[in-house]
Amino acid sequence: MTFKYDDGVTPDKAVRVIVGGRGWEGYSAAGVTRPSREGYRFDGWYAGDTMVISTSSEAAMDTGWEAGWVKDMILTAKWTVRSVNILLTWDEDASPHLDVIPYNAKEGDTLWKPTGDAAAGFKGWYDEDAERFITDAEGALLADFAELYPSYRGSLTLIAWYE
Repeated sequence: MTFKYDDGVTPDKAVRVIVGGRGWEGYSAAGVTRPSREGYRFDGWYAGDTMVISTSSEAAMDTGWEAGWVKDMILTAKWTVRSVNILLTWDEDASPHLDVIPYNAKEGDTLWKPTGDAAAGFKGWYDEDAERFITDAEGALLADFAELYPSYRGSLTLIAWYE
């Protein structure tokens, strides 16, 4: 069986897997470690589109398959990009807008910005806690956002700044 980490760092590992008495629960694959990748969530080991080993329990990783099931196969780590939910507010009377910034966002990627009358004089999205702009007037992320991003823990509220 081959485990493909698909993280750009860890080499693929071909191993002999020994299946325990309760299916994959208690499986043994010497040298295979639970993957981690900065900015991503590990979703499990997959054969094509089928999850073979889940992440629901680090100890068990049980798929319910029968003991003794052995097959040469390639399992690939599946990853989901982590993101931060952004609540964008621009007017006390308007409903806030929800946007998402992926962890791998870079300078120039854009956030939603006000339109119509609300766009007049818009200077950019501002983070009051950090006391700095996150975007320019076009909603494009600024270069120093990358320094700030790791400190956000899942959500962030930005306010519209007007001239």
